[in-house]
Amino acid sequence: MRSFIGINFSSDTKEDLGKIQRQVREYASKGRFKHVDNFHITLKFLGEIELRQSEEIAKKLEEIAVQQKSFELKLQDIGQFKGSDRIRTLYIGLGGNIEALKRLNESTEASMELLGFKKEGRPYTPHITISQDLTLNLTFEELKRKIDMSKTHTIYVDRIELIKSEQIQNKRIYTPIYSYGLIP
Repeated sequence: MRSFIGINFSSDTKEDLGKIQRQVREYASKGRFKHVDNFHITLKFLGEIELRQSEEIAKKLEEIAVQQKSFELKLQDIGQFKGSDRIRTLYIGLGGNIEALKRLNESTEASMELLGFKKEGRPYTPHITISQDLTLNLTFEELKRKIDMSKTHTIYVDRIELIKSEQIQNKRIYTPIYSYGLIP
């Protein structure tokens, strides 16, 4: 199964992200937009794994969870990963306790490396993908000025999950397989 380790959100946070995404759509001539149920923060993309591997991964996630305190994040700003002629990925950047998030990512990377998963070569850029292959009707800087994130909810990060990703009836579906609570 195709999978990743990530952080899921409360319905309040998903609603906040959906509102931001609808604003972005108003200024887009084309793009692929994430379904609101699929908003998440990726800690580690694993790719295709076997069932037996999922059990080994689950044990490592449990070890990580009992060593990591829960923490808070906030939606901070809009960012982009550029493509050649459009925005390859439009995302929401994060504020709040970013150091705790980076520690969680580092622990996850180290644990998965012990299981044979290659360590990510790029620096970790925590973000929430809103859209891909996006073409805007205004400049990116103009879009940033139009999107207001001051009235969004706090994100309480209190669990990590192994999440299965599958395509069902032309829709990407993310299903938590294992979920572990962080220290309150």
